[in-house]
Amino acid sequence: MPVRTDTFIEQLDEQVSAIAQACTACGICADVCPTVPITVKDKQVTSPELTAGVREILRGNEAPETSKTWARTCCSSGACLSVCDYGINPRFMLTMARRAMNQFIEPETRRAAGKAAFQKMSRGVKVISRLTSPPALLARLSPQSHPDRQVAPDYIFYTGCNMLKTPHIGLLCLDVMDILGVSYEVHGVPGRRRPAHAGADRGVPACGAGLERGRGGRHSAYRADVSFSRLCRGPGLHELRGTHRGRTGASPGARRVPASH
Repeated sequence: MPVRTDTFIEQLDEQVSAIAQACTACGICADVCPTVPITVKDKQVTSPELTAGVREILRGNEAPETSKTWARTCCSSGACLSVCDYGINPRFMLTMARRAMNQFIEPETRRAAGKAAFQKMSRGVKVISRLTSPPALLARLSPQSHPDRQVAPDYIFYTGCNMLKTPHIGLLCLDVMDILGVSYEVHGVPGRRRPAHAGADRGVPACGAGLERGRGGRHSAYRADVSFSRLCRGPGLHELRGTHRGRTGASPGARRVPASH
């Protein structure tokens, strides 16, 4: 939808222009930034000079290399979000500075850099998840976690590619299904592409991310960000709700799992 895309870009450019106009280059955001002392090697550069350089990047002008380095190495700590007296979001300002700098890079180079950055992020997510969650918990989100069975499960729980960043969400979904007494299988984790027809040989339909109904020839697909309005309040009050994806062949509207278990 090019019209909608063009409108988004125009609005983004208007925001960038407003930031470049409102910024006074006082330097307070650079003062509180934890990356500046680490990444800006030239200690003679002042905080106002750093922010003035970022402002020039937003205006499409040449800027000092120190300001470019600051924009590239922003760690998104958020330490700057509440310090600006002019209502500017410095983190967003640095993000837009990176966008402005990337516009001068060849598309193929940008694509290669984006791919490398995604792979680096994926590796980092895996490491962090292993440091923060016990192996037994993470194993529940693995395709190897479900037993071999001859009968199709009630649901296929497809995690998508980013589950390990917030594993507690997926584990909560599994806990709710355990409470409801439904059978399920987990598919799809980083580094493991889901088979084109996972479970199709047992009558489980293949569709989008989320929960898929596996029996009766009909299925309801739910978004992965399932919300739970009433959880563990007592018998009959367990409710699982999701937003319908609107895929061909799915049951119309959002459906609730019966709380009769």
